[in-house]
Order: sequence, then structure tokens, then C-alpha cells
Amino acid sequence: IHLLSREMSRDSWRAPPKVLGGGGDSAVMGKDSFGSKETKSIFKSGFFGKSHANFHFSVRRKGVQLAAMIQDQDYEDVNHQMVEAQANILGPELWELISNVVELIWRPDDMYQYLVVAATRLQNQGLQFDHLGDVGSALHFAMQTALKTGCGGCGIGDWFKDDSDGWYWLWTLCTQMMEKTLKGKELGFAQAVRESWELIKSRSEPAEIGDTMYCELRTESPHLMKLFHRPRKSQAFMFMQALELIVTFGEDPGRFMEQLRTLTLRHIKYGVKTEHIYPFGRAIISGIEKLLGRDWNKDFDKAWADVWDRAMKTTAHLFNVDSNVVIVAVVKGEVETLRELVAFAPRGERINWMTEVELNGHKISPIYWSIGDGKLDIAQFMIRDALAIRADSERYYYGKELLFERHKNLFEVLCERCPALIEDVLDGLLWHSQIVVDGAVRVNYYIKELYGDPDEFQDPWKTPLAILCTKGSPEFFYHPAMKKCLELKWTGFVKKYFVILQGIYAVFLGIFIMGFLEKNKDEAECTRTAIGLRMTSGSFGCLTVVVMTAIIMSQIRTGQMVKQTFFRKISVHVPRLLANQWNFMRYFSMIALCVATVFEPCWFPHLHIQYNAAENYEYYSEDYGADVVGQAMQVGRRIKKTQGSNEDWGDPDLVIHKVDWYMILLGVTGLAMCTQLIQLLIVSTQLAGLTYMVGKLLSDVTRNMVIMVIVIMGFALFLTALKEPYFEYYGDSALILTMFMVGLEVPPFLEMSAPGMCVLILFIIISDIGLLSILVAQLAIAYEQLSMQNIGYAQMNRAFVCVEVESVLPLSWRRKLYKALEFEKPLEFESGDEGPPGGIQVNEPASVQAHQKYIPDRIMRSTGPASEMDPWPKEMHTDLPDGASKR
Repeated sequence: IHLLSREMSRDSWRAPPKVLGGGGDSAVMGKDSFGSKETKSIFKSGFFGKSHANFHFSVRRKGVQLAAMIQDQDYEDVNHQMVEAQANILGPELWELISNVVELIWRPDDMYQYLVVAATRLQNQGLQFDHLGDVGSALHFAMQTALKTGCGGCGIGDWFKDDSDGWYWLWTLCTQMMEKTLKGKELGFAQAVRESWELIKSRSEPAEIGDTMYCELRTESPHLMKLFHRPRKSQAFMFMQALELIVTFGEDPGRFMEQLRTLTLRHIKYGVKTEHIYPFGRAIISGIEKLLGRDWNKDFDKAWADVWDRAMKTTAHLFNVDSNVVIVAVVKGEVETLRELVAFAPRGERINWMTEVELNGHKISPIYWSIGDGKLDIAQFMIRDALAIRADSERYYYGKELLFERHKNLFEVLCERCPALIEDVLDGLLWHSQIVVDGAVRVNYYIKELYGDPDEFQDPWKTPLAILCTKGSPEFFYHPAMKKCLELKWTGFVKKYFVILQGIYAVFLGIFIMGFLEKNKDEAECTRTAIGLRMTSGSFGCLTVVVMTAIIMSQIRTGQMVKQTFFRKISVHVPRLLANQWNFMRYFSMIALCVATVFEPCWFPHLHIQYNAAENYEYYSEDYGADVVGQAMQVGRRIKKTQGSNEDWGDPDLVIHKVDWYMILLGVTGLAMCTQLIQLLIVSTQLAGLTYMVGKLLSDVTRNMVIMVIVIMGFALFLTALKEPYFEYYGDSALILTMFMVGLEVPPFLEMSAPGMCVLILFIIISDIGLLSILVAQLAIAYEQLSMQNIGYAQMNRAFVCVEVESVLPLSWRRKLYKALEFEKPLEFESGDEGPPGGIQVNEPASVQAHQKYIPDRIMRSTGPASEMDPWPKEMHTDLPDGASKR
């Protein structure tokens, strides 16, 4: 059928099979028998290799006849151009209907569900129930015409009586399934249901409607009340949603089906079964009748009964999940039930049971289902069972590849919903030999999926390693599988690239220092050597800005944006490159370097203070303006005048060094460039962990500083209001309290009043004894906690660098590096015993036996029959407990 459909499209076929036979007698045609040939074989293979010239000709003419019939016109009087356009609309619908019916021929429930939707769609285009007989005759005629001449090699000869019997049987079945839908639409049942529903909503509040339905269901079937666990108001709201959905079914079954999967899945979790649907329908119709009161009539009764009957038949089979043992176990939430049921699974199918189930025509993951319901013990059992290595005399059974194939975002889901299960996944990627050879133990690391195939993850930030380093916890990076995966990338290509790049930046930092900062020792600043060094440093900075800007623009175009949150409320999406603080600092410092090079004093001397060691100072007069240092001098002068002392706190003849914007720019640039050298410490695990701890501790200090600023502002306001000596102005008060807190020299406070002295003492208690002591204790606790995980943080930081470096490598390089690891080769368990592929093998020191993750030869072996259809022996059904071995 698909081959014929493509050929029809190429030949600009005006109308797929929708021709009218020589006058059908009724909608139900011919014999209700199947015939000796299988209908599906007739439809799927009958047209292959045939010439369809006659078929096309008859379909064109018969298609126009069908469209004319739908418009209730005689074929001879019809406007053939207009009707043929109508045929082009109706034809594809009928062709799609036949194609899908053939595919669903062995699944009658799904066929009925599809035909309800298709019938509504066809009815909207003018098809009526009385037309079905002629449509069937037309399709019968078209197929008979296409197959009336045998074809060599295709095995199909002329059209036989058995073929006709098979077609009559199928179309009769389709007609019976579409009958209620088409007749209901023709009788206006959907409009009646909508009219009554809108009338109810105009008279009653949603809570009243839902509560009425709840009461009717309790009266009709009190034994179903155990299914409702939510509060009554919440349940009433759910009833309103269900009623709205039923009304939608009458008008547009297609939209109803789109929402049906989520609805069905939710009700299966509640324990709803097929037999519960019938009393629910009676309660709904009874509730509608009660809400309408005197307006309830026979038309409404027939309409609601029809719509509910069709909706019930469409959905009833969806709740028949008792035949699927995995779904039964997930719904019950019992691990022992699942263990007992999967004991009967054929060994070749057991991994399929654990990783995928079919529900209502959709394939879903029982692992994700269990996680979503919070049944983590069920999900843990499935993960452990899927990653268990079993063997018989013929082959090994290891579900790692299928698990990750069907759960491509497994690590992301686990990081967000249940991080505790990540360790179970990582445990399933290890195998240790129990034999020590020459002081070494053979270890298989099955980390192919953890490493990430470049063709599958063209964006390195979507690989499992990237997910774990951005959303995971440092504890994960202590695991041997994570360490080995990170080691492959770090030692394979990242370390070399990273060290070279950081080395280049270090060299240009030296050039920057020599060209821009060391010039102050030489009176002749604009020498050829100095300018050359500045231009070299500036050129490097501009080149870096251009390259980083190109990467940023590329990430913006491809949507590689990261959400950054500031102050816990302000969210901004920034390119992934700038999400890293080191990259942001480098980008900023390189831009500043470019600006410093462009506005160099040798080019624009009038924009700068001319530096002179003897003249580059400024004597301050009595008026210091609003400058912070000036405020300090004003304080000093006021102290002198108050005390009448010659020993001034703040010398009135103090000279202040003059600084312009360019000097500040050079200082900021140098500080930012030098700070980036800290990133080099990642080469050492210990130093990288220490760096991370310092950063975390600084964040704690910053949070405490916010509180200190607020305390200073509050007490400065208090002291300024009291007009105490040295605290006449708010700026002076804040400055003196800040100097007091950080331990700088402050004036004596002997002339302060008693209230002012009390306020100052209270400030000292809160700031020095309170806040600073709390900060010290907080830092001590944080350091102790961080020091226990500093290696994990260091590894996490290194993983981040690996992903970042990998993200700028060409895809061809990444493919080459991935291929060099030879993940496709089988790994030996013992000499000559080849096991599954998908990892690397390493001879680890015998001390690995002391590791908590060491399980000697965790393979569960069976010595019995070796058929894939046989279940595993009883002793091989238990998932491996923590730290245990099952052999």
C-alpha cells in the first residue's frame, strides 16, 4: 500500500482509491466471511510490481462520481472540475483510512479508536453513513482492476473470489465501527450535548457541578469511593475536567484522543479498571439530568447516551493492563510482586520488560513511570536488573545498551528527580575480576554511553558527563566509572589543549606587564620597544575578543543559552561560553586590553594625566568636595579643631596621588588577567579542590558583608541623628564605622554623650562580637564540610573544563578521538572469554580489592538450558544488593 501511495503521488493522481462501484445496495455489503486468503496479505502485497494505468483511469472517473454523489448531483449534470477538486480532498482521507485499517487489522480495539476519529473527519467533508456501501464497492472495484492481470515474480495472480470475500469482510467491519459515529453526527448528538452542557454551566458553579457528580457516583457505586483519595473540592474540579473532555469527544474525537493518554495513565495509577467505567457513565448521565431539571428531554438523553457509549467503547480497553505484568507491579508499587512476575520472563525478553512497556498504543518507560510516581524502589530494581550481567552456555545478557538507547536522558532525569539512583547506574557499568595476576586485577569499565558518542551528542553539553557536572553532585565523581571516563577525556586531549592555551595567556600576561606597567620606570614611555610590546599584547587581546565573539554569536544562533539567576529572582539567559565565570572574566579583560591599546597615551596624550614622579601629586585644600579621601581629611581637620592639638588625626598637608581613568583601566585589566591564572591550578587535583573551597568561602563572606553593610547604614543613621562629634554628616558616620569595623585608625570618642556612647558600644557588640564571630564560625564549618568533598569538587570542575574544551573541537576531531577508544570491541572477562562490548579494560593495582565498589566477578551464570525463550533459574532473579556478589 505504501509503495502504491508513493507511485500515486509521483503520477499526480487526482484521487486515491475512492471510486464508486455500480451502485451499492447497502452499507453492509456481501458476505460476512473472511475467505481463505488473509486480508492483510492481499492489501500489503497485492499491488507490488503491478502496472496501475487502468487503476488510475478508473479511479479518476469513479472519484468524480463519488464526489458528485456526496453533493447529491447526477454524474451527467455535475460540474466536473469543481467535483474533481472535491474528490482530491476526500480521496486522500479514504486512502489513509484503508492504509491504517490494514495495519490495525489484528488490533480491533485500536482500529475502532482510529475509525471513530476518521469517521468524524470524513463526515466533516460530506461523507454520510448511506455512502459507505458505495465507497466500499468503489474500493473493491479499484483493487480488482489493479490486480486483474497477473505479474511475474510477485506471486499475485488474478482477482479471486476469496479476495472479494476478504475485502467484503473488512469493509463490513469498518462500516459497523463507523456507523454510530456517522449517524450520531447526522442526528446532531454532539450539538445537543454541547447545548445542554453550556446550559448547565450557565446555571451552576463549577464546584456545584462537580459536587453533584461526586454525590451521584457515591449513590450509584459506593464501592468506587476508595479510588478517590483527593479532597472533595479537588475531586469536584476533576469531575468538571472529565465532563468537558466527554463533550469534546462528541465534537472532535481527535482532540479527545490527544489528551487521552495522560488521562488514562493517571487513572491507571489510581487503580481504575474497565469495569469501573460503566457505573461512572450512569452517574454522569444521572447527574446531568439532575442539573438540567425540567429542561432534560429525550433528545438530550439520546445524545448523552450515544456520546458516552462511544467514548466508553473507545477508552474501555485502555484500562485492561492486567496482561502486562510490569504495569501491574508498577501500579501496585510492590518490588516483590515485580520480582515474582518477571521470573517468568524469557531471558531474551527480560531486558525489554524492564525498559519498555506498551500502553494504549504508546511505548513508555516503566522506569520513568516509577520515578514519576515516587516508587524509587521499583525503579531501582529495574535499573539493577537491566544492568545485571547474566550468562548461559551460549551468550551473555547485559541490558546496558538497550537501557541507554531507550533512556537517552536517563542521567538528566535522575539528577533532577532522584539523584540517589545514579550510583546504581554507575555500579552497573563496572566489572571486576576475582583473579589477581602480577599484582593487578582486570577491570571492565562499560562507559561508552557515559563518554558520549559524538554522532549522538553533537552538542557536548548534552552528554551524560556534561549533565552530571552541571546538574549533579560532587559525590558522583568519586565513583570509579566517573573517574575513568573523566580520565579518558582529560589525559586524552583536554589536558594538552588546556595547558597550551593557558600557557599562551600567561606569556601575553608577561608582555602586558612589560609593555603597559613597567613603562613607569622609564621616562621615555613611547619608545619603539614599549610600543611594540603594547601593540603585541593589544593585538592578542583583540584576536581573542573576535574569536570569543564568533563563538558567542554561534551559540546564540543555535540556542545554546544558559539560564543564570542573580539575587535568586532575576533570571537572564546568556550564551553558554559566558556562563563560565573564567570565560566571562577573560572576555572582559581582553576587551579592556583592546580599549587600553587604542587609547594609549602615546596616541592620545591629551586624554591622560601626564605622569611625573615629582609632580603627579595633588595638595588638598580646605574644600575636599565629596571625595571619599576628602571626607576622611575633613574628619581629621574637625578632630584637630575640636581637640586643639598639634598632633592631628589626618595631616592637613597630606598629598594625594592623582589617578585618571586610564590608570584604573590598566589596573582592572591586569587584575582580571592575573586572576585567570588560578584556572591553571586545575591541573593539580589538590590545588583545584583548594581553589573551589576558597571560592565557596568567599561567597559566604559576601553574604555576611551584605548584613554588615546594612548594620553600618543603620547605626550611621542613628549616630548622625544624635549629632555626636565626628558624626555630624551621614557620610562621615558611615566611613568612621566602616574604618572601625575593619580595624583602621579612628578618632577618640571621649566627648560623646551617654546615648551616643551606648549606640557605639552596641554597634561594637553586634559587629565585632556578633557578626564577625558568626562569620568565623560559619567559615570554619563550611571549610570542614568542603574539605571532605574537595576532591569531588576538583573532579567536577575538571569535568566542566573537559566538556568546554570538547565543545570547541570540530566534530571530525571528536569522532576520531571516540573511534580511537574502540568501544565496539568485545571485552574479555577472563582470557578467551569474550563479553559484551561498549567499554575499556584496565589492569588496576590489586589494592582495588579494598575499594567499596569492588565486587569480584558479578556475573550470574546459568548451567542449565541455553534457550532465549527459557526464563532464568530462580536463584538468578534477585537484583544485586549493595556490595554483594551473586555468582
